[in-house]
Amino acid sequence: MSDGNLFERAGLPRGRRGRAAASWTRRAGRVVACVATLGCAAALVGCPGKLSDPGRFTLRTCRIPVESIFLQSCGGSGCHSPPDAEGGLDLITPGAASRMIDAPAVEPNCTDRLLIDTRDIAKSFFLEKIEGTQGACGNAMPPAGFLTKDELACLQEWTLNVVGEGARLGDGGVPADAGASADAGSDAGNDPDGGGPGTP
Repeated sequence: MSDGNLFERAGLPRGRRGRAAASWTRRAGRVVACVATLGCAAALVGCPGKLSDPGRFTLRTCRIPVESIFLQSCGGSGCHSPPDAEGGLDLITPGAASRMIDAPAVEPNCTDRLLIDTRDIAKSFFLEKIEGTQGACGNAMPPAGFLTKDELACLQEWTLNVVGEGARLGDGGVPADAGASADAGSDAGNDPDGGGPGTP
């Protein structure tokens, strides 16, 4: 049934049919927009987050292989490399993520903390240590030098990916899509202005 027939049956004179059709079209458009907005709002309400402090995360697309960050910043001088990894945490050999997921910290007075907390990623002790927000639980890591903003963002992204994928691990204990690019980024290296923690 065309709009003309509908308006003719409603008894509208011919001159007013165009205005009535335009008005009807606007109303229909508003109804569709309202329903779409409510549907989107309902979808967003049904998606609870996992972060207690999402503003702390500065995620970007990781351009630095996480293995190289671990090797350069964490495994040097025998800190977190075998055979005597500091705190029993080996970050160099494959499977680093599986050794950290819901594993307790060994820092004195902080053993109730989890290295990677799958219930609340933002409370992960690993992230607090590299961000320098660990409080009275030891020193910030790495103890010498700084992580650049890109390195810190890559480690945050890697942690989110490890938890988000249910610890489905790729080579080297790193999720397959967590920054396996060979491009080391523009600000790799030790940079006091890089935004990472230093020696307290």
